[in-house]
Amino acid sequence: MRYFYSSLLAMSLFMAFPAMAQEAAPVVNNPFTVTEETPVQAVKLPPENPLPMDDYTKYYAQQTAMVTMDGRPAEMTYFLFQPERPWADGANFPLVLVLHDGSGEAPVGNMLIGESVRKKYPAFIVVPALPAGKRWRDSGPAKPSHSLSSAVEIVKQLTTLHPAIDTKRIYVIGCGMGGNGAYGMAYEYPDFFAAAVPISAAWNPRDIGNMNKLPIAAFHGYDDKIVSYLSSTDTVSSIKQSGGMAYFTGYNNLGHDCKSDRIHNDLLWQWMFAQKRK
Repeated sequence: MRYFYSSLLAMSLFMAFPAMAQEAAPVVNNPFTVTEETPVQAVKLPPENPLPMDDYTKYYAQQTAMVTMDGRPAEMTYFLFQPERPWADGANFPLVLVLHDGSGEAPVGNMLIGESVRKKYPAFIVVPALPAGKRWRDSGPAKPSHSLSSAVEIVKQLTTLHPAIDTKRIYVIGCGMGGNGAYGMAYEYPDFFAAAVPISAAWNPRDIGNMNKLPIAAFHGYDDKIVSYLSSTDTVSSIKQSGGMAYFTGYNNLGHDCKSDRIHNDLLWQWMFAQKRK
């Protein structure tokens, strides 16, 4: 009976002073609480030219890749052509990165999938498409409008998705603005590519960086009224003087032409596809 009354008294005191009981247990913040960050929405970047290979674009698979552009995630369009199947067990193929010109056109993408070329030189061909206002790369300091790194991100993703790509045989080719980009790739990513082919391109011959670390074949029309052929001859000379392997080929009666069969012929393909990074 004494125990019953003692328990009843203790319960009565607890109920009479609930505030006192609460104050006896101070609130301690959890030091391991993680603050949820609001995810950054990816920017969708529609291509300025949705048909970089004109009618031949339909033979390419249009896809998008998550890349980083202007410091934030973005969805960038690219066009992919794969070697014809079936493939032999363990087969691997080179990859050609085609950088379109200032108008968004990439006629070399047409030529590389022509029947005679694709059968003799089967390869993965990727043509990234820049949004309006962007450029691949120009000589001098990098600018916010430059987007070479986005193209490299796409290629790296493709090498993961397609193990048949030979990472020691990745080539870059471009004309006009795309040719500037080909020089830019040799400047910024000389250890990533096996060869670079700038056509009708402009670059500062006093700013070649590490271009002497990979083979370069430059082509230019002597009658080019938009970009002087001297840009190509002088840049190639600088690369050669620094110990690099670089070639210049000029053409009489040829202007700023990105579609000429005089440039895009078997001599070029034979040389390009023979290059292999160590």
